[in-house]
Amino acid sequence: MTVSAPADHGATLRRLRRVFSVGMVGNGLTLLTNFLIPPLFIAALGTERYGAWLYLFTIPTSLAMFDLGVSAAFSTDVYKHHASGDNALAARSFKTGVKVIGGLMGLVLLVAAGLVGWRYAAGPQGPVDVEFHVTMLLLCAYVLSGFFSELMSSSYKIAGRYDQFQLFGLVSKAVEIGVLLALIPLNDFRLMALAMLGVRALTMCATTVQALRLTPELAQGPWRGHMPFKHLVLPSLMYAVNPLIMFIALQVPLLVIAPSAGLTAVVAYTTVRTLSRLPLQISSQISFSLYTEYTRLQAAGEHTTVTRLYRKGQWMIAALFAAYALGGMLLGPTVYTLWLKHLPPEFHILFAILLLDAVFESFMRHRICLSSSTNQHSRDTSFQLFAVGLAVASMWAMSHWTQQLSHVLLPASVVTLCALLWSLWRDRRALPST
Repeated sequence: MTVSAPADHGATLRRLRRVFSVGMVGNGLTLLTNFLIPPLFIAALGTERYGAWLYLFTIPTSLAMFDLGVSAAFSTDVYKHHASGDNALAARSFKTGVKVIGGLMGLVLLVAAGLVGWRYAAGPQGPVDVEFHVTMLLLCAYVLSGFFSELMSSSYKIAGRYDQFQLFGLVSKAVEIGVLLALIPLNDFRLMALAMLGVRALTMCATTVQALRLTPELAQGPWRGHMPFKHLVLPSLMYAVNPLIMFIALQVPLLVIAPSAGLTAVVAYTTVRTLSRLPLQISSQISFSLYTEYTRLQAAGEHTTVTRLYRKGQWMIAALFAAYALGGMLLGPTVYTLWLKHLPPEFHILFAILLLDAVFESFMRHRICLSSSTNQHSRDTSFQLFAVGLAVASMWAMSHWTQQLSHVLLPASVVTLCALLWSLWRDRRALPST
């Protein structure tokens, strides 16, 4: 065991700026893709064919949940041990993670291949069906190949080059989009899926080679045996809960609103929610940029610096949403009318309620970034799951009494506000003062 060096605050700020900048470019590329790809696909393939591609891609995407948070838990464990000076334990954790994640990925891929093969054998076997099942299998491999990604990121965090890891992902995404656009005119889903898998495989190879170059100590030594990882089971499960939280928060309300307030209310809810959640692109990047530094600083014993960074992050998020709330209340109706031509009733009330949801989610993401930096986020994740579940349950109960959308959402907003205030109060008591 070696004693870690004092934290270099100047280097910390430089790393934060690099990670934040690359992350914002990635968010911009994602937004651009979401706006540009659909019309280009529809123009080349037609609406029905594009819908088939979306359907095909949606099914394998669900396999990402079977990572079960294992990769993220091992990544944090490796980074934490290395930052505290115990390189041998970090290497053991890294090698164990490679074997556990590799076994999990192989198992899920085997089951997915079996299900795809069974579905193919049980149904008709025309040319369209062959294309469907081959594409499905390739997309499953594409999604599962990302299982190692988070573990490999620990190497870049250790070297202080996490922005380089983000850059690999950014370039990979850009190349994927370019290849897809080039292959669209061929109208062959198999070629499109194979090209995506090829780009992902090349990216993973490049990422791994660079990771081993940055931190060769992680791969050195014997690979036989493994270190105990019982302490990572709960953190892994809590990482895996995040998709469930997003499903309850984003999808279940639509199932509640549709029967009570109607499909028009569903459209109003989803579109206003889209506007209210725009600041999350920036606030999430603020939190995620701080995440890699929290572990480094806590392992170095710089707890006061961690608290100071966390508080600054909170103030930045609060200022961002305050400015956006003012702009949304003043300019929101004009922007919405230009966007969709028809302003929903009670726009300002809906915007305020859904913006509060976004504020709570942003602050909880920031808090979970802090606690997950040491794999101690189970309490925060459980609290967010409870708060979101209670808010949706109150929405469902209210939907039996009224059909007015704002009234249906009102009890949920009260729950969210109470949860937000309690989490902020707990932060003031739990974190060391600066």
